[in-house]
Amino acid sequence: MQNERMRYRANPNTATQEAEGEVFIVTPDNRFHNLRDPVASFLWNRLETESLTLDELVEEVVGEFEVEADLARRDVAEFLQVGCDRDIFLVDAVG
Repeated sequence: MQNERMRYRANPNTATQEAEGEVFIVTPDNRFHNLRDPVASFLWNRLETESLTLDELVEEVVGEFEVEADLARRDVAEFLQVGCDRDIFLVDAVG
């Protein structure tokens, strides 16, 4: 479930390595994840440095990649949900 008050951030308890545009992540439960897609790597790098809302992330993806906002919103929302389910991202509810 997502709303405009939710801020996403990379789980600080992960181990990560970036090589040749791919991000390799090990979550606290020792599961291995590989972000091969350039957009996924971009989102990881953004969320590793600061917490951002879905709207902020969509705006950045649209500005960085050739994609329409509606498609970006759908894909970013799905990526965040899967990432939260897998303990890659954490969510902070604001106000």
